[in-house]
Amino acid sequence: MGTPQIKQKSKGLFDHIRSLTHKSYDPNYFNNLDESFRKTWSSYMIHRFISMNMEWIDIVNIFQQFSHYLSDEIVYKLYATTLPKNRFFLKYVTGKKEKKFDKSLIEFMSRYYEVSLKEATEYIIIFLMYSDGKQSIISLLNKYGIPKSDIKSMLKGIK
Repeated sequence: MGTPQIKQKSKGLFDHIRSLTHKSYDPNYFNNLDESFRKTWSSYMIHRFISMNMEWIDIVNIFQQFSHYLSDEIVYKLYATTLPKNRFFLKYVTGKKEKKFDKSLIEFMSRYYEVSLKEATEYIIIFLMYSDGKQSIISLLNKYGIPKSDIKSMLKGIK
């Protein structure tokens, strides 16, 4: 009977980021990574997450400019020796989701204002920025004889 093998917990992106800002910097961290853990390193994702801290954007910008010429190990060492050592919360900022509006509403606004569908969507967003914006759209739809049941479905999801 052999000794049971202890399976090492897989390291991921957040473990790598934590190692960059951990108080006990290990210059051999990257070299000590198992090949499977090394594959979880992505300089692109490291740059992306570290740039979420506004104070570090200049550093990330400089390192990114040269990242095509640098190995992952060098990128690790640059960040590990440059970033402050402390616990940090890096909130990942995503792009804004485009608001979805009823297709018939967008088409109506496009025809009414004689603009593209994209511009019509922007018009709806602008209308809704004002407190009476929804009511203004309803008035416009009523003016052109759109039935109340259709107006209700066209404005579904708009608050």
